[in-house]
Amino acid sequence: MIEFATMCIGKDWSFEWKDNIRQFHDKHKLHLLTDCSVWFEFKTYDYESKEFSYYDKLIFLLDLMESNKKRITYLDVDKLEQYNNIDYDTTSAYVYNVIDTPMYLSDVFESTRKEIHNHLNIKNESNVYTQEALISLPYTSEFKNIKKDIIELKDIVERNFGNKKWDNPKLNRYSKQGIGYGEGSALTAVLLKYNIPIVNVYSKFRKESII
Repeated sequence: MIEFATMCIGKDWSFEWKDNIRQFHDKHKLHLLTDCSVWFEFKTYDYESKEFSYYDKLIFLLDLMESNKKRITYLDVDKLEQYNNIDYDTTSAYVYNVIDTPMYLSDVFESTRKEIHNHLNIKNESNVYTQEALISLPYTSEFKNIKKDIIELKDIVERNFGNKKWDNPKLNRYSKQGIGYGEGSALTAVLLKYNIPIVNVYSKFRKESII
């Protein structure tokens, strides 16, 4: 049985999405990372960082996978109600969407991609970029190395994307809520490094294509 994970931080955000979380939990095994655990009648995981980071959803997912030793699917809390069943295989990574590196938003995406590729010594110069509103990674023999790389890349992503004023209003909207952004830069690079097939489930989480 597939298990799921989501993260909901802050009183305003938790209040807005608490009913969706409860409804999803009633139908699925859901792991919830939150700082508002008193609002939920099931076991949750305490978010203890003093400053919110978008990147923490990657760490949370990998921690769960490590403790359960299997695939777990992460969904952004505002995507829970959109989820349809996915027929997972044992080797692919499933992600919310696959696009080109979004340089139209900011050239920081490209400079971060290059820095990460240099750090990981990646020779694959693919311009693919995974959007991480849904992340489902295979639990493979390379898991420990994958987790190690994701943890190492946290500083790079947060340094490049955190605490900035952006010309693009979309980026400003998200950056006001916490540090970091563009965690897809790290996720994409690690998938490329380990040659993990990427499945795009953008159309209401329906499998569309394998990259």
